[in-house]
Amino acid sequence: MDGNECIDYIQGLLPNILGYANDEVNAAVAAQLAQGHSFSLPHPLEVELAERLTRLIPCAQQVRFGKNGSDATSGAVRGARALTGRERIACCGYHGWQDWYIGSTTRNAGVPQAVRALTHPFVYNDLASLQKLLQEHKGEFAAVILEPVNFWPPAAGFLEGVKRLAHEQGALLIFDEICCGFHFGLGGRRKSLA
Repeated sequence: MDGNECIDYIQGLLPNILGYANDEVNAAVAAQLAQGHSFSLPHPLEVELAERLTRLIPCAQQVRFGKNGSDATSGAVRGARALTGRERIACCGYHGWQDWYIGSTTRNAGVPQAVRALTHPFVYNDLASLQKLLQEHKGEFAAVILEPVNFWPPAAGFLEGVKRLAHEQGALLIFDEICCGFHFGLGGRRKSLA
């Protein structure tokens, strides 16, 4: 608008690794649109992609597709709560707009206090902050969720320490890799902890 040309380095929070309007991607999308989209039952392409993802991501045993990151993290949190029978979540980083997460931020207007009380932030690259949190509510955490890499790389041993602390408390570890995805190699950052 002001005559300046800008470069978008964020690339839709980083999943656009080939950039915007990539000719090959656009052609593939156009070809698929001609065959239909948004089917009621799984399409063969979804099955093919799910099989490929379980080969690429060592810890992935199954794949569930979602429409956005907020829904994906909410599904993971709900699954962790169902599996463990616990309600508390320890979080680090950004995880979307669903009540379970956004209630722990300053953008919590409209989220009931009962929901807000169940999500507890900890500090990235600070194992002591997570350990303190887990000890304050010993045995009550369903999961620890974090972005394994975002603005800064993890300190040596940090991710391994998070995994150890979570599992010592019987909590599941969820890596939210919406932003880092396959930027660090096929299989994502979690591959190093598989």
